[in-house]
Amino acid sequence: MAGMQYFGHCGEGEAHSLDSIRNAIACGVDWVYVEVRAENGAAVLCSGNNEAYPSVNKEINQKSLESANPFGGKSPVPLSDVIGRIDGRTGLAIEMQGSWLASQVVREIHQAIFSGKWSHKHFLVCSRNFIELQMIQSYDPHIRVGCIPEGVLHVNVEFAEKIGAFSLHPSRRQLTMELLDDCHQRGIKVVVPDVNAVEDYYLLEAMGVDGVVSRYPEKIMTWRYINNMPDSLLMKS
Repeated sequence: MAGMQYFGHCGEGEAHSLDSIRNAIACGVDWVYVEVRAENGAAVLCSGNNEAYPSVNKEINQKSLESANPFGGKSPVPLSDVIGRIDGRTGLAIEMQGSWLASQVVREIHQAIFSGKWSHKHFLVCSRNFIELQMIQSYDPHIRVGCIPEGVLHVNVEFAEKIGAFSLHPSRRQLTMELLDDCHQRGIKVVVPDVNAVEDYYLLEAMGVDGVVSRYPEKIMTWRYINNMPDSLLMKS
């Protein structure tokens, strides 16, 4: 992969909703980036603004989800429905929030691959919880994982190399040329989250990062088109 274009949820839509995912795809994204949590044995999107809709995941008890959901009684969006909405048209980066998610995430990935519209290369699973990442790898070593660093950076980089992580996701504050070069020498791609200004995108592109996560892909992609930029960088959250 020469570069990564990560767009998760479109800035004009509700964050972490099927509508925002539809908008992001309409913007021409290569990857959709979502955050998931565990609820009632399923992986669901993290958000205080989940849209209400009839779930297509027959394994989830709708009533129990609604009763447990603190967001106005609206049903959280299952990861399976996100996969169904994307339908293999883009890659999917999944950030796991919390613990006890690995088995649910791997189950949904395997079901998607079994459908024939997805492959392992379409998925990237990210987390700050390195134990969860190791569990992902124990279930399926072919699933790409990304480390979100906390604490001492060089320890995170060494761990990412040790487990064969596909990417490291430092913040703009954490990112330095030294860190970028170190990761690249170890064969680790660098993806920077929360890049929502065109100026930041331009700077990171010039530095040589491998991907950015942005909540406003429509703005950056319009700018890139106007300036004839290559399709080599963007990722949306």
